[in-house]
Amino acid sequence: MKDPVFESKLTKKEAAAWTSFKELEKNFLGKHKAENHRQIVNNLFKGLQNHGVQHVVEINFLHSYLEIFPENLGSVSDEHGELFHQDISNTGARFQGKWNPKMLADYC
Repeated sequence: MKDPVFESKLTKKEAAAWTSFKELEKNFLGKHKAENHRQIVNNLFKGLQNHGVQHVVEINFLHSYLEIFPENLGSVSDEHGELFHQDISNTGARFQGKWNPKMLADYC
């Protein structure tokens, strides 16, 4: 996100869209949602439109459901990681001492 060479090669329109994206990442998708999060999202839309990007389904979804996103979107629970490790441990115990390439399907 902080590559000066990358940013120096952008056109004005590309730089505006890139700046808008960085603002969105910092002030909306992080741990705390900024008070002006609607303006930040609208700035991203304008930057993308000025660059010729059409609204796609995901962007329209984001715009329509801004208030559904929690205040602390960047906080991640370790619960999913713990469940994964429990599943792997149980599967490993079940196949202890056995090996067959078809067993990989149980891990996927």
